Amino acid sequence: MDKQYVTVEEVSKYLLLDIVDSFQDQVDNWIIAMSNQVALMTNREWLAGSAEYPETRYFDGKGNAYLRIGEAIDIDAVYVGEDYGENFVAITDYITYPYSGNLITKLIRKDNAFDRGIKNIKVVGRFGYGETVPEDIKFAVVVMVAGLIMNQTNQDGEIESEKIGNYAVTYKTDEQKNDFNTAKNIIASRRVILL
Repeated sequence: MDKQYVTVEEVSKYLLLDIVDSFQDQVDNWIIAMSNQVALMTNREWLAGSAEYPETRYFDGKGNAYLRIGEAIDIDAVYVGEDYGENFVAITDYITYPYSGNLITKLIRKDNAFDRGIKNIKVVGRFGYGETVPEDIKFAVVVMVAGLIMNQTNQDGEIESEKIGNYAVTYKTDEQKNDFNTAKNIIASRRVILL
């Protein structure tokens, strides 16, 4: 499910413009695109899924007592099975790691190992960094979406255009350009190095 890190209203407030109803669906699409872009650039899903609709993810067992799962705020169920997602059975002999805090990054089996295999572990939970998106990440997404809007509505010429992924963003004022540089710095500083 695509996640939106900000709302149309937040982008509208940043631009000090009303976004007409007929344009809101497009802005929603850009919010999703820029939220996905920030997740990709930082190697982190900033918004966890909803409790009503937990996500199912599959993992390869490495024969270890621990399993790295990325980041999650809640684990509902863990299953082990055979290669390629066959014959899953629920297990309860695991604990989450770290032992304290809200962000779960590993599962540790108490008395067993996660058998070596391909797609032989199924985890159901709320994957992502948190219940809400941090304010600095929200700011970065708002600035990038505003740049996309300015690129589409550019009528008076532009100061500068830049690329974010496959998208061109435009800024008409020095303040907007400074905000864009701040957004890039936020994204760079929040990048998680994957091992």
